[in-house]
Amino acid sequence: KPIHRYGENKFVLYSLPTPTFGKVTGILGVNGIGKSTAIKILASVLKPNFGDWDKKETSYDELISFFKGTEAQGFFEKIKKEEIRIAYKPQQVDLIPKTTKGRVIDLLKRVDEKNGLKKIASELQLNEVLSNDITEISGGELQRVAIAATVLKNANLYIFDEPTSYLDIKQRINISKFIKSLANEDSSVLVVEHDLIILDYIADLVHLMYGKEECYGIVSGVKPVR
Repeated sequence: KPIHRYGENKFVLYSLPTPTFGKVTGILGVNGIGKSTAIKILASVLKPNFGDWDKKETSYDELISFFKGTEAQGFFEKIKKEEIRIAYKPQQVDLIPKTTKGRVIDLLKRVDEKNGLKKIASELQLNEVLSNDITEISGGELQRVAIAATVLKNANLYIFDEPTSYLDIKQRINISKFIKSLANEDSSVLVVEHDLIILDYIADLVHLMYGKEECYGIVSGVKPVR
């Protein structure tokens, strides 16, 4: 049974990845196979329709019932009880300047629920661009601002959709170390990443996505990275 279908004869997703607390879980697959759809559902950005594309809204009770007996059941039960709080970084960071105005520091102050702006800005090497307008910074700087905005939220599940795009190799390694450090016994990280070397370094577990591009996607069971 499908998890989500976009419309008649349109893309359909089967099964979902599941985050594990204390671990970084990677998601690997070609473009157009449903990686972003899957994590949008986990992030509660997209409510799945179980193949009924006319359906307007899905309740958490329906989700819990649909996934009965699987790890996803426990996941959605915890979201319903607000035991899992999610911070999600979408893939298309280049769209941020179109929807957000103002200086980088003001944007980050608005989302800073941990009072950790100074520390995070330093770790992500953002101090030089804090006073810049969001429309004036580069793609790599936008990526790091988006990551900073995600981790400044008071969450225990961090979801990153392609966190190293636009970054040079030095920044990729720095961001990978940073993301890896977020996973502990109280928190979990889910990462979609195309760079196999980075994914090999960053992830403890991995879901492989297979199927047919722009047609259907299936999420494998969780596997060790090796």
